[in-house]
Amino acid sequence: MTFISLKNKIKTYRFGKQVGFVKKYVGLVVFATGVDAFVGEICLISIANGRTVEAEVIGIQYPTILLMPYGRVEGITLGSHVVATGHRRCCSNQGTIPQFGDLIS
Repeated sequence: MTFISLKNKIKTYRFGKQVGFVKKYVGLVVFATGVDAFVGEICLISIANGRTVEAEVIGIQYPTILLMPYGRVEGITLGSHVVATGHRRCCSNQGTIPQFGDLIS
């Protein structure tokens, strides 16, 4: 491994906890703790039958993250593992706000 490749790995390495667990589930919102994630990040929630459900971080109330699942939620239980992926679901126009002219044309 070269110094440059090692330097690049260190620059992109994600420090912090990437695995946590479901501590509460109210309506369509899953509350998880023990995982560091950013708003908009996709997490994977393990469900009872060995599959995972994608969920987006919609809020942070330290030390808890609030997740909105994208798929079927049957099988999510208290203690289900939550894994932060470090990615967003889509990023094609991330960070752009439509201009007024774009909205009426």
